[in-house]
Amino acid sequence: MTPDRGGAISSDEHFPMNGGDSKPPCIYLQAILLASDCNPRWLTKHLPGLAASRNVPLIFVKDRKEGSLRLGELIKLKTAIAIGIKVSD
Repeated sequence: MTPDRGGAISSDEHFPMNGGDSKPPCIYLQAILLASDCNPRWLTKHLPGLAASRNVPLIFVKDRKEGSLRLGELIKLKTAIAIGIKVSD
């Protein structure tokens, strides 16, 4: 039995490659962290449905300091709307 590696997200869906027939590798995610204070809301409205279709847990980050600032601190940026956590190889 193979271990559950989370949902596969293909980078080809968002960034099609020009020329060539090589397909980019799938990225397997363990979870998606999503800032609950995202504005405008339509930027992240599709993520719960996408995560559910790929069987990837979605974790909402809510904080008194605002979730987008807290997520940004994790990756050393000012703010972040969502972060995908990859499965370790």
